[in-house]
Amino acid sequence: MNYNREERLEFVLDIVYKLKHFRDKLGNIVDLYKDSYSFVPEFKRVCNEYIRQEGAVEKRGFIEFYEMDRIVEYKLPIVKGEKSLFVFRVREP
Repeated sequence: MNYNREERLEFVLDIVYKLKHFRDKLGNIVDLYKDSYSFVPEFKRVCNEYIRQEGAVEKRGFIEFYEMDRIVEYKLPIVKGEKSLFVFRVREP
């Protein structure tokens, strides 16, 4: 069984909330969901496709986050029981 549109939206909203309320090393809240960050426009595009799709296609991949010299790894699942993934990874040399 697959997640419906509302459930897919909940995955995305959870990630967006965490990005908007990200805590840095000093405990300060930083909004990482601003369009000025390099990964955000691409991530928004992926999320819109994921939410609006009619078929059952998992979204998974990597997006460069140049400002922090990191890579964003994401997984937006389709099959019920699977969990979403959104992490900042250190870029391999």
